[in-house]
This record gives sequence, structure tokens and C-alpha cells, in this order.
Amino acid sequence: MIDSVKQIEPFGPFALSADVTPVALPSPAGELSGLLVGPSAPSLLDGTPSVSAVSSPGCAGVNRVLLVPGYTGSKEDYAPVLPFLAEAGWDALAYSQRGQGGSAAPAGLGAYGLSDFVADLLSIAEDWAGASGRVHLVGHSFGGVVARAALIARPDLFASITLFCSGRAAYDWMKTLPILDPLPVGEGARERVLRTYIPDRSLDEPVVGWAEFQRVRVLATSSENLVGIARILSELRPDTPALAATGVPVHVLYGDQDEIWPPSWYAEEAADLGARESIIRGGTHSPQLQFPRQWAELASSYWADVESGALVWSM
Repeated sequence: MIDSVKQIEPFGPFALSADVTPVALPSPAGELSGLLVGPSAPSLLDGTPSVSAVSSPGCAGVNRVLLVPGYTGSKEDYAPVLPFLAEAGWDALAYSQRGQGGSAAPAGLGAYGLSDFVADLLSIAEDWAGASGRVHLVGHSFGGVVARAALIARPDLFASITLFCSGRAAYDWMKTLPILDPLPVGEGARERVLRTYIPDRSLDEPVVGWAEFQRVRVLATSSENLVGIARILSELRPDTPALAATGVPVHVLYGDQDEIWPPSWYAEEAADLGARESIIRGGTHSPQLQFPRQWAELASSYWADVESGALVWSM
């Protein structure tokens, strides 16, 4: 159980809400960077014994949420929704995965298999679970791939899972991702990796706003992270029966204009799992950035329904 956390400096040129605190989290990869918000945050930050808050409507047991970002992303992808989650009474922790900006980046491609990302998630979830022993889990895109594998490995740790704009199998373009084995070395090697996986980003000259943060983040993402995740995505296979067998409630949340996986795939998995399906109209692959309040309302109302017993697992 996390009794206190270490506050750190924010990563990159990004303005955080005053109630969101950047923190350091121990993991098998080393120190990962996180963003913490919620009713229990002050006690966690000053080192006093933490007491799990239960102020959110319908939330009488598990009030802690763990949010995992996707490929080329970071914890800051959740920053717009965190204040809304705290406002609703939830303690929320988002973290950057190994090799992402602000987090430890172990050397070597062998440190970036799916089991490595899962080990980090489970370690953080165990620490974050608090008195209830469980957390509500959210995974965006590749973060959803990691989240579902973690859930299958340790269903006892999770009160629910939200698969957020995250597909269950490789889509066509993912199957053509170059593996780059071995990694390029020598002068310009880093640039070759970046241009291979992120060809549409302006990386050379500073820009402004969110685009500048994305530029800085890309430059801080390890080559091994980019290539390792590309391998995982290119080989992704459905595991829906194993996910259903856990008995943990599932929420499928997505934008109807998602350009990474076909939205119809999300609808099909929701039906196959008997899961709640929430659609953000006009939302693309990161609708939490476009419609943060709506995203938070959909997510938090689902967790509240899980806690109140309003949801009945249908599998």
C-alpha cells in the first residue's frame, strides 16, 4: 500500500492543474513518473497515514483508479480528465510506462516485451490498491493491451477494467510495422528510429502548445520502447475468452471517429463481453483530450455503478 509518494518536477512544457501532482513510482523498470490527484492526495504527499476516501456517489469500497497511457504517449494524456475525476471523489493515478518521457528506460530490446510492461503495471497496482486491495483500471490504446494482460494475470487486483480506444487484435497497418532488429547504431541511429515510427511529427524545431509537448515527449521516448511496442502490436492476438473468464466487469469506451482501430471492432468486443459500451460522438483516438469532462463523467459513472452493485456481470 502506498503510504506516501515522492513529488517530482513536471515533465516537459506542460501546464498541470493546481490539484494534479507529479510523483515518482517504484517499479521493476526503475522509477516511473506519475500524476496523482484526488481526496487522498494531500495525505499521501505529506507522508501521513492514508485513508481511502469514499466521497464519490455510489463508491463505498474501491475509490482508486489507475490509468495507463498508450504508444508514443505518457501520463500527461490523462491530465485533462484528472481534475474532473478528483471533483467526483476519485483518487486517480496515471503513470508513464517504461521508456516513455519522464520514466526509467531500461537498456536493450529484451526489456520491452509485453510481460515487462505488465510487471510494471502489477507492481504499481499492488502499491496503489490501498485498504480495499483493488483498483479500477483504465488502459488507453496500447495501454489497454497491457491492462487486459495484467487483468488476466491478476484479476484479484482489479475492481473493473476500462478498455479505452484499445483493440484486441492487430489492425492491418500494425502488421506492417518494421521490427528494426537489431536497432540501428551509430550516427543518426536515433533519428532513423523516430522517423520510422513517427514520420508525421515535426521534431527538429520548437513549436507551441500541445504540439511542442508532443515534440519533447517523442524526443524523450526510448528507441527500445518504440520498437518493442511495435513488435507487440504487430503480433497482437485476441484474448477475449480469457478476459471474460476473469469475471471482472469491463467497460469499452471509445470515440466514434477513432482512426487507429475501427470503432466497429470496439462495439463487437463490448457485445462479446457483455460489457458497457460508451461512445464519445466526434471523438477520435484520444477523445479525453477533446472532451475531458464527458470522458470523466462516462468513466466515473461506470465505476460508481460497479461499486454500488448496479452492474451485473453477464458472462
